[in-house]
Amino acid sequence: MFTQSFLGISLIALIGLVFSGCSDRKGKFFTQSTKGDFAVKLISYELGLNEEQKSELDKIVDELLAMEFEHENSHKKVKTQIIAQLEKENPNEADLNFLFETQEKEFSAMRKSVISKFVSFHKILNSEQKLKFNELFQKYGNDNSYHH
Repeated sequence: MFTQSFLGISLIALIGLVFSGCSDRKGKFFTQSTKGDFAVKLISYELGLNEEQKSELDKIVDELLAMEFEHENSHKKVKTQIIAQLEKENPNEADLNFLFETQEKEFSAMRKSVISKFVSFHKILNSEQKLKFNELFQKYGNDNSYHH
């Protein structure tokens, strides 16, 4: 149970670190490439990663960003279809359920893939880096921290 909780919490921390700070002061988002570079530099610096670890992290971040892009596009398509259903005088309940079930399946698949990426990242860290990662999570992993 503790292992599952720790993996879940650590996963959230990794995703948070990957995508935190990815907008400029005007609120405009950087490109995916810029977000990925920023995430790798931040995590590499904070955890003191060696070149091999940086390379592996770079690969993982690129894969996460690709998943994010795919999910975003899929979400936009489903949202458009849901809006079309809601604009009808009599929305089709079966179609709406299908659309939401599709989103849930995609999210579940993405979650499994992200967990897999996290586990592969966690395996390349030494014990000191794992402790530092835990400290970073405690510092940045608060659900409300990004609202302040």
